[in-house]
Amino acid sequence: MAHRDMGRYFRRVSSYGREIKLFLLFNMLVYIGIGVFTLVFNLYLYSLDLREDYIGAFSAVQTLAMAAAALTMGRFLNRYGTWRCILVATAANLVVSLGLAVTEHPAVLLVLAALFGITLAYLFTTTMPFIIEWGRRDQRQDIATLGFSLISLSTTFGSLLGGFVPSLAARGIPGVDSESAAAYRWTLIVGTFVTCFAVLPLLRMTEARRKSPKADAAAPRAVETPADRKQVRRDMAVFVGLGGVMSLGAGMVFPFYNVYLSSLGASAGEVGLVYAAGGLTAAVIGLSAPAVSRRFGSIWAVFWVRLRSPRSIYC
Repeated sequence: MAHRDMGRYFRRVSSYGREIKLFLLFNMLVYIGIGVFTLVFNLYLYSLDLREDYIGAFSAVQTLAMAAAALTMGRFLNRYGTWRCILVATAANLVVSLGLAVTEHPAVLLVLAALFGITLAYLFTTTMPFIIEWGRRDQRQDIATLGFSLISLSTTFGSLLGGFVPSLAARGIPGVDSESAAAYRWTLIVGTFVTCFAVLPLLRMTEARRKSPKADAAAPRAVETPADRKQVRRDMAVFVGLGGVMSLGAGMVFPFYNVYLSSLGASAGEVGLVYAAGGLTAAVIGLSAPAVSRRFGSIWAVFWVRLRSPRSIYC
C-alpha cells in the first residue's frame, strides 16, 4: 500500500511543468546557502567580539529591511515579472553574502544587513507567486507543500554543511582554529559558492522569462460581495496579527540560539546537528499539512503546523 502511494506521489511530481521543476531545484540550492548563513553568521559576529547587543541590532536591521521590501514588492513583480525579480534578488544576494563574509567593520555590516534583508524578502515571498503563476490550479497545493518541505530539507543540509566546514577549514588551513573568524568566514564563502549554482535553473527557464504567464482557464474570477470582502479583510488582519506575534517571539530566540548553544560548549558541528534536526522536523510536518487540511480544515492545519514548526513563519 505504501509503495503504491509513493508511486502515485512521484507520478504527480513528474507531471509538474518544467518551470516548476526548475524552480524547486532553484529553491533547494538557494536555501542550502541560507541554511549555512543561518547557522554560522552569528557565530562569525561573536568571533569578531560583536556581542548580543550588536547581533540584535543586525537582526533588527535585516528584518526591517525585509518588511520594507515586502511592502513594495507587488509593484516590482507586476512591472518586471516574478522571474526577473527572483534572478536579480539571487544575484544581489550572492554579492551581499560575499560582502558579509569578508567584512569586519560593524557599520558596514549593518548596511549589508539591510541589503541582505531586501534580497531575502524577494527570495522568501516570491515562492507562492511563482507557484500560482506557473503551477496548474489543481496542483498548486501539492507543489507548495513539496516546495516548502524541500526548503526545510535544504536548510537542514545547509546546517550540516555549515557545521562541518569550520572543522574542515581548521584541518586544511594552517593557523586556523575551528571556532575562529577565519573558519566561519570560509564557511560563509562555501555557502555562497553553493548558492551560485541556483542561478543555473533560473537561466534554463524559458516560459517564465516572459513578463506574464499564460492565462489559467481553470481559475475563473470569483464574484465577491461587499460582505465577502469585509470578511476577507478581517481574516487577513487576524492572520497577519498572529503571524506578527509569532515572528516577535521567534525574533527573540532564533538570532541568538546558535550563540547560546556555543556558549554551552557546543561546537559548530553540534549546533549544525541541532539545526538540522529542526529543519528535518519542519519538512516532515510540512509534508503532512495537506492531509491535516483535508481532515480538519485549513484553519486547524495552519494552527497545528505553525505551532509545531516555528520555522514555518518564515515561509
